[in-house]
Amino acid sequence: MRVHLFRPPWPSPREGRLVRALTLLGTLAALGAAAAPAAAAPPAPANLAVSPAESATSADTAVATWTVPGGAPAGTEADWKVTFSPAGEDYFLNLSGTSDQDGRAEIPLAREGTYSGFSVALRDAQGPGPEATVPHRLLVDRSAPGAPTVWHTGGMANWTDAPDRGAPIARAHWRYCRGWFGSPIVPAPVCVEGVATTSPFALSETAPPLGPAPGTCNGVESALSIWLEDAAGNGSPANAGKFGTAVTPACPAPPRDTPPAVEPPAAGPARKATTLAVTGRTLARRRGASGRRVRLVVALPRDAGGRVRLRVSRRAGGPRFVRTRSVQVRRGHAVATFTVPAGVRKLSVRATYAATATHAAASKNTTVRVGR
Repeated sequence: MRVHLFRPPWPSPREGRLVRALTLLGTLAALGAAAAPAAAAPPAPANLAVSPAESATSADTAVATWTVPGGAPAGTEADWKVTFSPAGEDYFLNLSGTSDQDGRAEIPLAREGTYSGFSVALRDAQGPGPEATVPHRLLVDRSAPGAPTVWHTGGMANWTDAPDRGAPIARAHWRYCRGWFGSPIVPAPVCVEGVATTSPFALSETAPPLGPAPGTCNGVESALSIWLEDAAGNGSPANAGKFGTAVTPACPAPPRDTPPAVEPPAAGPARKATTLAVTGRTLARRRGASGRRVRLVVALPRDAGGRVRLRVSRRAGGPRFVRTRSVQVRRGHAVATFTVPAGVRKLSVRATYAATATHAAASKNTTVRVGR
């Protein structure tokens, strides 16, 4: 009889002890892993602030700053977000970016419009942390205000801004000038300047004071100009609104004296009738000159002598412009050249010829066009 011996399928006592030891170690490792704390997310930024702090600016960049209690962990970056509405539009864009600077992010303000809802969140390898938000609204405006409507009455200066402005108006820069007119030699006007923050604002009608009148009967001209500056610091003197007035006094009549008796002159030869013809020509512009030169020619009979008085004035509209000149007649012509301000397109001309021993008095009114 043959007996077969075989090994049982269960482990030996030694192998059993080894299996139990490995099982215990695996259990302890699993318990340790479950008890280990998870990696913490970055903290929320504290003391978040945005500059410029003003509500309107022309700056190209806004700067967000914050602090992190205990300092930001190594390798932490900051994600920023802001809502943008372009100027003149009714839609919004969400802008975002990343900064690797510690406690600081530069946010570009590339376009004009409104930036609001600035927020910052820290991010590390584990992911982003909670956001911090500041309710700051920043209006970016880089355009100067247009010319205002200006008027002056009752010692008060007034202005109104053009509609649909960006940044609100912060102040008005004004210049007020007064001067004499009506005499052959008029001194330069006297001017004062200032800044106002409201409309209307007081402006004395007697300031600046004028010196004595240069002639026996003179009027007073005044000119007010205002240009605006907005809260973003934009403004340009080229965009000034203007208003002018002229006050002509009632000149007293000269005293009436009883003239001495004058013997009538002896009858002489009859004076010849005088005819006047006035023509004008615009001369070439001189280098650097702002006005235009107009040459007036008065044609008379060839044998006429004496003098012709010319008076020219602006035909219509614009500031007052009057010039006079007395011209000698030579070979039947009187010629005079006048310089007129830029913008004058038509001149009213009156030519007056005083009677001489041979020719009767005459006058002529006409209009002369000034070339461009």
